[in-house]
Amino acid sequence: MQKRQMYADTQNKIIETTLILMKSKPISTIKVTEIVRMAKINRTTFYLHFQDVPALIEYIENTLIDELIECFKSVPNNWIQIYSQEQEERFYLKFAQIIETNFSMYQRLMGSNGDAKFILLVRQRLSDYIAPTIITTNDDLNISSDILHELILSGLLDVLQYWIQKDPSLTPQKIARLLLVSRHVSPNQRVKRKQ
Repeated sequence: MQKRQMYADTQNKIIETTLILMKSKPISTIKVTEIVRMAKINRTTFYLHFQDVPALIEYIENTLIDELIECFKSVPNNWIQIYSQEQEERFYLKFAQIIETNFSMYQRLMGSNGDAKFILLVRQRLSDYIAPTIITTNDDLNISSDILHELILSGLLDVLQYWIQKDPSLTPQKIARLLLVSRHVSPNQRVKRKQ
């Protein structure tokens, strides 16, 4: 048990060190040498955990996304169609709290020194879990379920990206409310009209 804990602690130290380095330099320029020097471990120890820096970044990204996927796996596929607004807001709160837990990691990965492909990876991986079974209404627009799926996915990710990159002071409660409102009210309905 103690060896397993030491392994986990060292792996976390490598990840934390990498995130610290990302404050001052692009992720693509970070070298194993810098990580091991700053973490005060040897190269062999690093390679017991990760093949190289890209594998380390891939591990961090996939770990974060896997947590989000687990959140979506906890609700029915048709949750958008069957949930009340209260249930939906509770789900968004849970989702936002998961992000808040590792907020600094998201900030680093989505920041100027991060991985430009991270948000695309989030989009790809979450796509199958965000409203996978949508049945559209038969109205005069005749919007396909594919377009509706894209609108829902894009709206969710745009709000999260705004929160992480531009306004980290927002609380998970505020994000949950914003997500709920953005799903049910168009932006034009929220604009104050001149009298």
